[in-house]
Amino acid sequence: MTQTAGNLSARLADRIPAYYPDLAVRAATVERVRDRVLPAPGWRTPRTFRALLHLGGGGTLVRLLHAKTGPHVAREYERLTGLWQQGFGRVGPFRIPQPLDLMTESDTLVTEHVSGRRLLARLALSLLVGGRRLGRWRRRRMIHVAEWLARFQRATRGGDRTTLAAYVDAIAPKVARVPGLPDGLYPHLRNEVHRNRWGRRPVMQAAVHKDFSARNVLYDEQQVTVVDWEGGSAWPDVRTGPVFLDALTFSTNVLALARLPGVAWDRARRAADEFLDVYRRRARPPLAAELVRLAERVFFLEYLADYASGRHALSPKRGRAADRFARRLVRCLDDGGLRQ
Repeated sequence: MTQTAGNLSARLADRIPAYYPDLAVRAATVERVRDRVLPAPGWRTPRTFRALLHLGGGGTLVRLLHAKTGPHVAREYERLTGLWQQGFGRVGPFRIPQPLDLMTESDTLVTEHVSGRRLLARLALSLLVGGRRLGRWRRRRMIHVAEWLARFQRATRGGDRTTLAAYVDAIAPKVARVPGLPDGLYPHLRNEVHRNRWGRRPVMQAAVHKDFSARNVLYDEQQVTVVDWEGGSAWPDVRTGPVFLDALTFSTNVLALARLPGVAWDRARRAADEFLDVYRRRARPPLAAELVRLAERVFFLEYLADYASGRHALSPKRGRAADRFARRLVRCLDDGGLRQ
């Protein structure tokens, strides 16, 4: 069902007393809010609405409603509810949105209002323009995000462990479908991981977001908020991936900004390294630089496999910029690794 501000206002009005039983809420109005994020080919931005709850004293409380398709809404509500029930909604100055309601008849998830700007737009600007001031801002934000991820994973890690060798074996079916991949690249990387001591060493597993990128991070002066949890871990099963998965998702999406005209690859590479270096030191136990570099090459290969299969934002419209970016991925995966 296509949502409009009008039909959401009517449904929301019936549910307001359940949200705020101690407040004299007179009415609710809903307005459409457009996400001000960088567009990318194939991205479908969920409809986002802002609800204004008019109180007896004349003030307003602001809440967000995210209208997606039914299964996605229910899944995100389940993830957010589980995280808050386990006490992970706030970790220091970092938080995730608190779920208020699941309106199944209109495929709408109601969460508390979260303030802040999306990290993606400012991060892209810092890579486009450069300069010391934006560079310092970018490094501070990379530190904040890396600290949140490390602290969240320390809180949610499970008892089971896994290895990078098991991870590289698991992506073999995906890699087999990648067109144009240099012959022998995957077998060479797989053998390198299995021979490497860090590839065989067990690492912790923790709850994963699965779409942890600058697009889903909001920041202001007081806090960092991570949104869009529909693909995240279900509870109580938190042992769904090695701890470095979300970190590599974030760094790879930073590198993906190099597809934008005017963003130099080496500048995007430097920003991704700033994040990864802070993250691996903040992780407990700290992750070896050799393990992170090796895991990044494996993850990049999986990213390229998803790209080729049409699961990534760049896939549906393969213009020149997208094809150039794909060739860069392949070149980085070659024997020289990602640090060139």
